Amino acid sequence: PPEVAGYELSSYYEPCELLGGDLFQFADAGEGRTGLLVADVSGHGTEAAMLMAMTLKSFAARAPGRPSPADVLCRVARDMAADLPRGKFITAFYAILEHGSGTVLYARAGHNPAMLVDPERGSVLQLSDNGLAIGVAEPKLFESKLVEGIAKLPLGASLLLYTDGLVEARDPSGDPFGEARLEETLQREAAGASHTILEELIEDLRLHTGSGAKEDDVTLLLVKRTDLIPA
Repeated sequence: PPEVAGYELSSYYEPCELLGGDLFQFADAGEGRTGLLVADVSGHGTEAAMLMAMTLKSFAARAPGRPSPADVLCRVARDMAADLPRGKFITAFYAILEHGSGTVLYARAGHNPAMLVDPERGSVLQLSDNGLAIGVAEPKLFESKLVEGIAKLPLGASLLLYTDGLVEARDPSGDPFGEARLEETLQREAAGASHTILEELIEDLRLHTGSGAKEDDVTLLLVKRTDLIPA
């Protein structure tokens, strides 16, 4: 993760096979702004990894200097339209953090909602504005359905982006980890450093799943506001 004054950024990635379809990336979205992307190609293994690499290349070309997450995802969707095999799709959550104000612009393309944790309020807010996954519809329909949202990251608050391999991971009896457990861990560890929050989350996940085989890739990206900086 890049170093951003006033913030801590941490990430975690674990594929369920040698090659995976999850991806995360950071972008310079213009002066005083950092882009945060987490995405998930349907399936896993070699084909998913190939599509993941293509998605990363498109994002790396489209994101720099662009302050609108919806605009970036629409451009990526157009790039990928001709290359996605029938039945394959990509979910994505792209957020752009404005360093000075803590404002977060975001767009959700069929992906799990991000979690905004505010320890002062004792709350976890899901950023769940609408949007289709890339590849389930032609680009014009994708663009018409994508909603750009806005949130604020106050001092001490954290924002978690993740893939469904986290909440869908099952224990030996088939019970998924779920969003409720995720929110409980985030609230319990809200005062910790960004890397500590992720470490505790992964530990809770391992305690839940035990020694069973992993069914999906798990990717986490967390940003925590630690200081106020001049706007």
